[in-house]
Amino acid sequence: MNIVLLTIDCLRADRLSCMGYNRWTTPNIDKMVAKGLLFRQTIINGVGTFASFPSLMTSNHPFWNGTYERIDQRRRTLAEVLAEKGYTTSAFIDGNPYLTRGFGYDRGFKHFENRLDTGGLGSLKENIAKRWRTLSKRKQFLNGINQIILPFHYRCTQEMTGKTLTDEALKWIKNTSRKFFLWVHYMDLHGPHFATDEYFDKVGHETPSRQDMAILNSILSRNPEVYQSEDEVGKDQVRLLQAVYDAELRYVDDAIGMLLDEFQKMGISEKTLFIVTSDHGEEFYEHGRYHSHENFYEEMLRVPLIMKGGSLEQMVINRQVEQIDIAPTILDLVEEDNEPAWRGKSLLGPDFGTAYVVTEVAKDYIYLDGTNMVVDTNWATRKCSVRFAIDNDKWKYIFDISTQKEELYDLVQDPIENNNQIEARGEAGVRLQQLREYFMRHTKIEEQRMRIRLLAKKLKPSLAKEAFGFNQPIS
Repeated sequence: MNIVLLTIDCLRADRLSCMGYNRWTTPNIDKMVAKGLLFRQTIINGVGTFASFPSLMTSNHPFWNGTYERIDQRRRTLAEVLAEKGYTTSAFIDGNPYLTRGFGYDRGFKHFENRLDTGGLGSLKENIAKRWRTLSKRKQFLNGINQIILPFHYRCTQEMTGKTLTDEALKWIKNTSRKFFLWVHYMDLHGPHFATDEYFDKVGHETPSRQDMAILNSILSRNPEVYQSEDEVGKDQVRLLQAVYDAELRYVDDAIGMLLDEFQKMGISEKTLFIVTSDHGEEFYEHGRYHSHENFYEEMLRVPLIMKGGSLEQMVINRQVEQIDIAPTILDLVEEDNEPAWRGKSLLGPDFGTAYVVTEVAKDYIYLDGTNMVVDTNWATRKCSVRFAIDNDKWKYIFDISTQKEELYDLVQDPIENNNQIEARGEAGVRLQQLREYFMRHTKIEEQRMRIRLLAKKLKPSLAKEAFGFNQPIS
């Protein structure tokens, strides 16, 4: 059985037409759902690519990975496990700076392409624009310059790249005779935003002017940590953001459709397991921010998960599952033994799913002197959520360690998370106590690991430079 993992950056669950969205954004993914599994409550374990993908690839919580952002050498990745089981492995990454060799994502892959590593799959001007966005997120003082320069970048980067990425992946497949594991990561939903007339038409929206799109991208490039209401941003701008996002999603869906059609022509579709998911969602200022990686509301934490192939039958699953369960499920579906060090469990078992899902992120980092290279996590700025869900009982607890701010939401009565019940009593008070206790049990293990790491650094303080980062002693 071949395995194809398709990850779509910034894809929130409620934007897929198979999830009930009113625009027809995902006709090809919908066809997969008609023959496979759709998990309606899939929750990520880390907010942002840098926190989410270590969980997806090593089936561990972000701060249990050893080195936050960078995949710890002692954690075995999905690709490494599959390579040892006889799969030929390949990855095609559309220029995400966190998914490079320096962060350990090439481990286990015989063939690995990321535009920021190889210079392939795109032009120099695209690389410059993507590198600028990454740098500007790390250096707040550049935000003013970014607002001036981004409209120029927008005019230089008016391309949609998902189909090119798919073509490259298909070329590799056609030269592969063994069973394979293919990972393709699409970035078209990530800002700066752009879609062609064709895809605005497909989602039923008038094509905006180039000037309107340049202004929108300039607004979106502002500091994501600053709260902005929809009125401050402008309701028309928010509507345009949602429209271009939908058009970009329809484009990525067509790119996936190309891949599915070619597999059918090659006669290998029935011998392949397909998985579609995301690293995190996206914000449209529902809670005052866009792409902040700091809000823990449903628009960021809830992502799609679709699986099709093998013995799977069509089914819609409403039980809550978490991102660390994806890798063990893939091994189960291809009848391979699970990896003992992984913390997730297969979603095919009778007791699959979890009542409590912990999601984490660190809001600040420790940099190597004089560089923008992250060498450790600033633990004092961590933020965490615990999402509880059993049947029709759903709650979310959010705790910001740096500010000591707590939030509690009843996701059944308040699905848009506007009514913080942290001071409430009765049922809310009981649930709050349970969620706090679960949070403390989870973080106790993390704190023990952190103390060991700090001791290891005192014993061996030197840091070894890599291509894009640094190794460090870890527990």
